[in-house]
Amino acid sequence: MGGAPVTELVHVPLVIRAPGLEPTQISTPVSLIDVAPTILDFVGLPAPPPMRGRSLFGLARGEGAPERPVFFETASSLRRIDLRGV
Repeated sequence: MGGAPVTELVHVPLVIRAPGLEPTQISTPVSLIDVAPTILDFVGLPAPPPMRGRSLFGLARGEGAPERPVFFETASSLRRIDLRGV
């Protein structure tokens, strides 16, 4: 294997559109585990206790949130390399 090293970047935009929510962009990393609590919050239901994650509506309203690690995992069938990180 030769050539230049390959740099991977895991960045997937998450777009949420909801009535009463002004368009905004946040730079705080979030995770897929936040999507279900966000949907439940939107419809006025609490997230069940075993559910991890947090609603993202506070972030979208500019309220901020405590920082926490965000984990990622990728799989590449072309290079047969699995990447994991925090």
